[in-house]
Amino acid sequence: MASATASPNLPQPKVQSSIQSMSHLESFNSLVAERVFHGYKHRQKMVVPFHLSNINDRGAIGYEISSNPHYQLLLYFNVLLFPFWAIGQILVIRWKLVYFNPSLFHTLLMSIFYSFFIAVEPLRLWLGFYGNLKERVPDLAGAFLFTLFPQLFTCFYYMSIQPYLGSGFTMPFEIALNTAYCCLLIPQIVLGYISAQGIIKSQAASFFLTLGGEGGGGAGDGDAGEETVDVEGGRLSRAA
Repeated sequence: MASATASPNLPQPKVQSSIQSMSHLESFNSLVAERVFHGYKHRQKMVVPFHLSNINDRGAIGYEISSNPHYQLLLYFNVLLFPFWAIGQILVIRWKLVYFNPSLFHTLLMSIFYSFFIAVEPLRLWLGFYGNLKERVPDLAGAFLFTLFPQLFTCFYYMSIQPYLGSGFTMPFEIALNTAYCCLLIPQIVLGYISAQGIIKSQAASFFLTLGGEGGGGAGDGDAGEETVDVEGGRLSRAA
């Protein structure tokens, strides 16, 4: 008699694919952080007493929040402006296609830059929000990189580079719209870099202050009372 049992139809391949994609993004952000932010690539593993294993408990070590409120405020306004930019820019592109009949190359460039911007911007804003609030340097590095390219370059293209690529032209509304967006992107580059550097310094200082203030009590307990703590990903984590 054939078995009537059937395995549940769970979307395991999709879940595994999502986990792998997040892992690749995390690795990419960590690589960018090592190359961009001074001090992050010099992190190292340190041996501390076992009773400091609750190093992730911010309240236990008097952890000071290092998130940058000015950067967070810019991201908030960026979220509000993004839908207006998306609608306004697509209306300008449609206006050009209907009434001005631009060249094929100019049409392709406008469409490609717009598609990349729309696809990258939600991810960039999420990395900025999450990285700043959770004090994760790799996520801030990803937001920093995506702000430089393609977002800032796309705004410059619509604002002033179109006449030099594909024999295009720029409309006054495009200049105003993308200038307003650049007024948010450029400060985000500066404040995002400052925020990441501040998080690195703050967490390193908190770690060494905790090590110096409490580490003496368990220093003579031997290897059984020690574990390795790794400053990685913009956070303090431990490994046995």
